[in-house]
Amino acid sequence: MKQKDILRAYSSLIALNALKLPVKKAYAIYKLFKTVDTQYQFISSESKKSIDRHSGELNSDGMVKFKDEDECVECKKELNELNDMDVDVEITPVELSEDDLAGQTISPADIYNLEGFVTFV
Repeated sequence: MKQKDILRAYSSLIALNALKLPVKKAYAIYKLFKTVDTQYQFISSESKKSIDRHSGELNSDGMVKFKDEDECVECKKELNELNDMDVDVEITPVELSEDDLAGQTISPADIYNLEGFVTFV
């Protein structure tokens, strides 16, 4: 699994975390989220270090501004390398069915983002 898979799944796991689920499924999602959150925090910290190292400034709109183009290019290169790194975490996919969701819905985008983390049966 790559760092970018963790990044892709994170916001969808937050959405899934908010759903009311049977206790065993809720616990499995909690454990999954805890594992992913630890890795996500690491990725965020390393990304911030790279942006700081290249004199990037985070704007209020979430965009990063660099003092010159070379710094921007180098930072993008570092972030791409970081996102392509393999992650040494054990992910056991959680199986969820429509019965588990009990009428609650999840978006197709979330299903895509959760591929490898949640199996929808």
